[in-house]
Amino acid sequence: MVEVTVGRFYLRELEITNFQTGLKLDQSTVVIQPFQMALNGAPVDGRVNLDLGVPGYKYDVSLTANKIPLEPLANTFVPEKRGMYKGDLLADFKVTGAGVTGPSLQKNLGGQFSLNFTNANIQIVNPQLRGFLLPIATFLGAPELLNSPINQISSLGQIANGKIVIQQLALVSAAFLAESKGQISIADDLMKSTFDNWPMHFSIVRSLAQKVRIAPQNTPADQPYVALPDFIQVVGTLDAPKPKLDLNLKSITGTILDKYGNKIPGVDRKTGNILQGLGGILGGKTDTNRAPLNTNQPPASTGNPFNLLDQFRKKK
Repeated sequence: MVEVTVGRFYLRELEITNFQTGLKLDQSTVVIQPFQMALNGAPVDGRVNLDLGVPGYKYDVSLTANKIPLEPLANTFVPEKRGMYKGDLLADFKVTGAGVTGPSLQKNLGGQFSLNFTNANIQIVNPQLRGFLLPIATFLGAPELLNSPINQISSLGQIANGKIVIQQLALVSAAFLAESKGQISIADDLMKSTFDNWPMHFSIVRSLAQKVRIAPQNTPADQPYVALPDFIQVVGTLDAPKPKLDLNLKSITGTILDKYGNKIPGVDRKTGNILQGLGGILGGKTDTNRAPLNTNQPPASTGNPFNLLDQFRKKK
């Protein structure tokens, strides 16, 4: 049995104090317990149990962390994004398994986890997150969605039988609220595991809903967010999540018009076809029967993509 105690040490912007751990070796078994410290003042407590006699190593790992300051952690490991991630990190997870390859994880991985960021100010600069929100913001004509930092992220899930089941996933900013849940089948390449058309409930702040003309006329003044019709599904992979937008005129545009009352003038058959075409583009569909483009036409405007739907919002 080996025990280690360190009063204080530093790693760039991380300050680690009261570090205590114990290492016990018994033939092919390695136990690390306790594993305790304060990370920039926040308590961290964990335990590791390894069986090195099993191919791929068998492991049983648990960790809890309470309000770790996110900014020094991000500045230390992602220095090029200095100052873009702030808030408190709360984590609680326990996983068991054997091996770290995709097939091993499919067969052996199990556990549960929760991960939360609170009091946060996370700029939307991550390419995956920004790429996910861009089509949604473009359709709604609301670039504010991309400029509003994330204030809170919460997730809760479990792992079993080759699947990661997300029971709760929520992103909250001053401009929007996005909520979803579903399962992910673990692929041989973990980061290529796919989202299976998770439904996403998307709400935008009341003032923005009024600006883009989709707020109900009787929206209470104290209601912070306005829920939109469900037109978003989460698809893609862990390393490249994407929104699949159902922008069919009847199910989405018609729902908005009929439910919220603020009619958008000029939505006739021609306009409907334009909207459906936009839906096909953002939803990843293409029209194989479309006639070839006239290359002699003048080039299209390269203006702000958020002006695409302005013509439908202007009063005639």
